[in-house]
This record gives sequence, structure tokens and C-alpha cells, in this order.
Amino acid sequence: MKAYVDCVGCEQRQLDAQRVIDYLTINGLEVTPQPNNCDYAILITCAVDQSNEDESVRRLEDLGNKIPLSSKILVGGCLPSISPERLSKKVLGTFSPRTMWRLDNLLEEVVKTSIEDIPDPNMSIFDEISLHNGFSSREEYEQAKNGYKLRIDHGCLMSCSYCSIRLATGFLKSENPDKLLDQFKRAVEGGERTIMLVGGDTGAYGYDLGIRFYGLLEKFLEIEGNHKIFIHDFNLNWLAKDLTHYLNVFSISEDKKRIKATTFPLQSGSDRILKSMRRSYTKDICINTLSAVRETGSFMAIGTHILVGFPDESEEDFRETLYLLHKFKFDFISCFAYSENGKTFSSRIKNKIPQAIINERIDILKEEFGEGVRVYR
Repeated sequence: MKAYVDCVGCEQRQLDAQRVIDYLTINGLEVTPQPNNCDYAILITCAVDQSNEDESVRRLEDLGNKIPLSSKILVGGCLPSISPERLSKKVLGTFSPRTMWRLDNLLEEVVKTSIEDIPDPNMSIFDEISLHNGFSSREEYEQAKNGYKLRIDHGCLMSCSYCSIRLATGFLKSENPDKLLDQFKRAVEGGERTIMLVGGDTGAYGYDLGIRFYGLLEKFLEIEGNHKIFIHDFNLNWLAKDLTHYLNVFSISEDKKRIKATTFPLQSGSDRILKSMRRSYTKDICINTLSAVRETGSFMAIGTHILVGFPDESEEDFRETLYLLHKFKFDFISCFAYSENGKTFSSRIKNKIPQAIINERIDILKEEFGEGVRVYR
């Protein structure tokens, strides 16, 4: 039997898709690169916002038109949990990042090895091969995202008003620290030059286990080798809660030249908008906390995410975001245009910002911060 697997979404959904591919292969199915001759078509989806949800639906419709009439469509990722009403009637069954076990039931006739017995992969066929050989912080970070990844947790402890992903990923579930340490050691011994730590919220790691992320980082920093560590999406509130411990970790890293780059998604520089977003910090906490981290040394590049056009974001709110970005001087910035999802609390906030104004603000941000900005509309 043949199966076709496609993916829409972030690095975590790409790892989910690779895990499905490994699962299919171990169970004797041939994974084909084309959908026109498959018995099963499996699509891993994204629904982080309206644009990604629309792309997932478009990809699903396109898949339905390409596969044989006898093929069975299975849909995974975030869309089934967030907007199940948008799934085609052709879909045989669904699963989410936290219910991968449903695949065993959907593929019962061919399953000998359960998906639960398939380890989380560290790379995927959906990683984009970078053609850059530059040494800027942005380029190195993007290359690391497409290299060896270690997923340390799933889910989240936050409840941001614009986010729908928790509907699919659920509450925080941290991986066993001994298992992670073993994987990390094997990656270093195997010659991996970059190790990207990813998760639903990397900074929240361990809260469900009674441990903390800084303790895991300390263990990782004890391992010698010719490698660099990158940390993806470390929410600032966890940094602020245990700042003294993290300053110690970053000081150790500076001595070893080990942690190369970290992204702290701030989203806004306006206290009013941060409160509406349900982010548990203020502009001053951002500046003071990150300034303390920057003082530990210059080796670690620091990036952030900014969400432009959140409902009721005034011109003054946007200017406060620009002030924060100028004040701290991030090494790289990812700028996202607000795209509404009807399942989120923010969709109920009045005074939506017109797309033309969002585009104007993004253009201003690009003009003021140049090549350090990457825009996602």
C-alpha cells in the first residue's frame, strides 16, 4: 500500500509529519512523493490564524482533486481541533498533535507498530535547505530551524487572546529530562553542529514536572563539543520569573560560546495592547529583563516576534512598539500581520485595524529596522 504525506505549518507540525512518515514506513507502507497513486493521503495542517487556516483548507481541497477516488484522506495537525467544520466530507478521520494515537485506529488494518512507539524525530523532509552561507544572526537562526531539532515540550501554560493553537496542542506536557539529555548527547557525538530547542513554549519547560528550563539548559551546557544551541520561542514571562537563574546560565554559555541565539516573542511594546493580548509582562519588564541578559555578554543573539495590527491598536500603541524595538536593539525581528481566527478571544474585540493600515505600519517597521526584519503577512 502507498501513502502520501503533506504538511502546512511550523517546525513542530513538520516534526509531526515526519513522525507519521516514519510510522507509515515501519508499518510497511510505501510513502510516495505524489498523491495521484496513493491509498492514503495524509495532510498535517495549521490553523494559527485565518491565513494559515485558509491555506490548509486550500491544500486539502487540492489534495482531494488529485488522489484516486478509492484513496482515503486523513487530516492531522491543528485544523481538526480548531475549525473542524471546515473539513471536507471526503475526510475519513482526523487526529491532532495530542491525539496522534488515533492513527492506530484509522489505519488498523496495516498497523503492527503503534504511533506511540515511534520516537519524535529531530529533522524532517519538510525542512527547507538554506542556500545562505552568511554569518548574520538571522541567517544562522533560520538555518538552525531547518537543522537538528530537539522538541522539549508540547502545549502551553499561557492563554494569549489571539492564539488558537492551544485548542489543538492542549496544556503543557514536558518531555523526560533524562531522555532529552540522552538525545542531546547523541546529537553532539553524532557531529551535529546546531541544536535547535523547540516546543509549545520552551521557557515553560518542566513546570508540569516540578523542574525548570534553566536546569535543563545547565545540563546541556555541561556537554562539551563543537556545537551551538538555539532556543525557539522562549516566552519572556518565564525568563522574568527566574531571571537570576537564567543570568547564571547565560553567563556559563558566554564562557563556552555555546547558546548562539534565542527568540523572545514580545508581540507589542504597548502595555495597553499587551494586557489585551493577555501577555503577563509590561514594556518596562521587557526592557529591564532583556537588558540584564544582554549584559551577560555579546555572543548570544536575541530576536523577537512582533504582532502588528492587533484589534484596537492605535497609532500611539504602534509607536510604543517602535520605541521598545529601538530601545533594546534586537539582533533580528519577525514581524507578523494580525490575521484573525474566529475561535480566539481577540476576534471579539471591536475596532479592527484595516489591512491598509497594518501594511503601512509594517512598511514603517521595515524601513526603520532594515534587513533585521522578516515579515509574515
